[in-house]
Amino acid sequence: MAPPSVSIIVPCFNGARHVGHCLAGLTRQTYREYEIVVVDDASTDDTVRVLKDFASVKVVQNAENRGPGFSRNRGIEASGGDLLLFVDSDCIVDDVGWISKHVDVQERLGGTILGGGVVGTGRGMVARADAYCHWLTNIPHGSPRTVTRETPRGRVQFSRHLVTTNLSVPRRLVQQIGLFDEDLRTGEDLEFCERALARGLALRLEPSIGVRHRDRERLRDFFRCFYRAGKDRVPARRRHRSQYHWLMPTTVAWSLLLCGPIGVLMPLQPILAWWPFDKRVVLYYPIIALASLAMGLGIVAYCLQQARSER
Repeated sequence: MAPPSVSIIVPCFNGARHVGHCLAGLTRQTYREYEIVVVDDASTDDTVRVLKDFASVKVVQNAENRGPGFSRNRGIEASGGDLLLFVDSDCIVDDVGWISKHVDVQERLGGTILGGGVVGTGRGMVARADAYCHWLTNIPHGSPRTVTRETPRGRVQFSRHLVTTNLSVPRRLVQQIGLFDEDLRTGEDLEFCERALARGLALRLEPSIGVRHRDRERLRDFFRCFYRAGKDRVPARRRHRSQYHWLMPTTVAWSLLLCGPIGVLMPLQPILAWWPFDKRVVLYYPIIALASLAMGLGIVAYCLQQARSER
């Protein structure tokens, strides 16, 4: 049986500083049959100019900025591979066998939602805190693990989703699950994985299949990311009865009351996830707590917006 063709899909917005490094690693892969599809999300920097240096890369350009979920969907539509492999434009793929490793596990398991490890890179405390917060689902240590709809929550050693920073899915499964939710600017991978689990599919983490990600180094960017995530958190959680669905606020007053507990308790999730591998995570509690508070404020902003629209 012939090995599957692979489509690597890279959403990109204002990625001129980093997308060239990402594509340099992707074009060096030893796997034979693959294509690279970059979806430029209406960048305003020199991204398009940088992309012209990679003649073998297919470029899709959005007419307006629509977010990563929309861009990934356009990449899926523009690609033709049997296996869809997602990576971000600010990632560095050092391993020339990265595609082959995804394919090998996919063929061994008969097709699944497969996530690899993500190593956060960046200078300073903010970048380290960003890595603790964002890659707790794909910690690049330990043994492979699987989650299904039936897996007891107490036994789940990573969150019930895998990030699209390093993710492969057979096209036939995407046709079964559906495309990414284009209304969500953040958390679209979480919502996608929840739909997959609801349909009886499995999530598989293979930590050894790694990429590096350039994490945020500025406090402002770090907090803004969490604020935006807060604005998307309520609609995403309401669609799926997640572990904390009952906490999702229905009024502005409720959302304000939740800000404090979110700031205090939410940092415990990355701390507990990383503790077996990197005990320095406890030192980052204050900065993670402030970012969690920013997420709480994003939830308040969403509830205010909903209240205004209902008047």
